[in-house]
Amino acid sequence: MKRNRLVILSFIFLILFTYWRWLLPFPNVANDLHTRYHLNLYSQLTLPQTWFNDDASGFGENHTAVLWTWPVNYFFGLLGSVGITYTFLIKLFLVAAITVGYIGVFRLVKRSGLSMYAALVAGFFYIVNTYILLLVDGGQLNIAIGYLLLPLTYYQYSKALETNIVRESFKFSLLVILITVFDIRIVYLLLVLITLNIIWYFVFYKRESTISDLKSLLRVGSVTAITLFLIHFYWILPTLVLREINLPSTYARAAQLSTLSFATLGNSLFLLQPNWHLNVFGKVTPLLPAFVFIPMLVFVAPLLYSPSSSISKAKRVVFWLIVSLISVFLVKGANPPLSNVYPWLFLSRSYKILLSCGFIFFSFDWLYARQAC
Repeated sequence: MKRNRLVILSFIFLILFTYWRWLLPFPNVANDLHTRYHLNLYSQLTLPQTWFNDDASGFGENHTAVLWTWPVNYFFGLLGSVGITYTFLIKLFLVAAITVGYIGVFRLVKRSGLSMYAALVAGFFYIVNTYILLLVDGGQLNIAIGYLLLPLTYYQYSKALETNIVRESFKFSLLVILITVFDIRIVYLLLVLITLNIIWYFVFYKRESTISDLKSLLRVGSVTAITLFLIHFYWILPTLVLREINLPSTYARAAQLSTLSFATLGNSLFLLQPNWHLNVFGKVTPLLPAFVFIPMLVFVAPLLYSPSSSISKAKRVVFWLIVSLISVFLVKGANPPLSNVYPWLFLSRSYKILLSCGFIFFSFDWLYARQAC
């Protein structure tokens, strides 16, 4: 017991050491994180707006593409109206999201039958890898919070299916709603992950209760879809009626792929964000040998797998290894090898989201490949 406490305290110290600058009582600013004063916060206590005058250095900016963030903006304005500062709010939200992210990964790993130490290491790795650190450093807090909510959301999805309790389905729906109001693009990754899990489940798990499982899946999906539609009805309805609210034209340009595909196959294998650590757009850091241990841990783990372990546990490990291989391929974008596949996914419209969020997938890989042999 004393040893466990010492290990837990060590991880807490490492996390605090990583994020200590964010815990200081001073404003944090970045390219995508601007200081907002009391009047700026109070001005967000309005109905959803397609144009914000405060952005773009006071010239104003079209917010049509991010109307789904209105609940968060309104909530910030509500808290600002009672005297809470913007600096305190973003620090509070980030600390809460980091905590939720760690708990989510910890529960997922424990649910896979791994030891507490493996769960502690996995949670730590998820919240301190180069991707999340650069998101926070660059001020992309909405994406960062959505990323941190993803593990717990997937865990709750699995729990809702297993327990077959409506209350658990609503919990899953609530977490999905939280993701959508911070960054709706993360839901695409959640859907891809759930789809892969469904295919894997029905192909490799022979069960007599297939009809019951389909009913559970339909129930969870229906509750979530209806809840999401009602929450986002305020912008879905005018979009459908007016048909004049469009995303920026640059979102559909395939030429962005060659311009923005900074990550190579080496970056995706090493889990090394290409702009690490200076975080200067377009300035790619050479591959660092110190990061080679990541693919070694991921792909060597199955070789060390104990034959005495349960078959179901082995299947879970193989599933996450397959997810890792898919993720490694998506992260590299339009770069070789098979450089034509990613542009095809982009032009198919449904997969445009992968352009900006491909790195998130790989964060799960090492967590599940890490075995307590």
